[in-house]
Amino acid sequence: GLSPLPPRRYSAGSSSCLHVAISTCPGAAPSELWSGGGGGAAAGRFTGGAVGSTGAVFGGRTERQVDLVDQLLGCVGVLSNLLSGCEEAKLACVSLQLPLLLQRLWALSRGAPALARAMLPLIGNYVAHCPPAKCSLTAYSDSRGRCLISLIVRAVTGVPHPA
Repeated sequence: GLSPLPPRRYSAGSSSCLHVAISTCPGAAPSELWSGGGGGAAAGRFTGGAVGSTGAVFGGRTERQVDLVDQLLGCVGVLSNLLSGCEEAKLACVSLQLPLLLQRLWALSRGAPALARAMLPLIGNYVAHCPPAKCSLTAYSDSRGRCLISLIVRAVTGVPHPA
């Protein structure tokens, strides 16, 4: 049989999953993806939704936000495909703390249901046939002590979020 590959050490430097995800959206803060950008109506935020530079409204988001969400969805899809059947990539993502990034993205997905839908296959590919990846999903929690799995179960089963 084949001998397993020796474990590789990955740093959280320029090759980290977070860096790759954010590098496709240069100059964008994560909160900008769903909040409407800076502050006030001049930045595109108002009660009825957000207005883009041309005045177009896209489901309450500016054109820039729509572009950033599309790019993020593309990155999630590519990462999902990369993780499918590649144990070395999964172990690299364990070292790079992918579940921490996924937990942060899950919190942002409240404003973008397409992101939540794209993350489910990614998580499935990440944990398939990789015990360290499965264990890593419970290693990180939010400020309320909930791990990513509990957040997903609440969303899928429709359990309301505590106030």
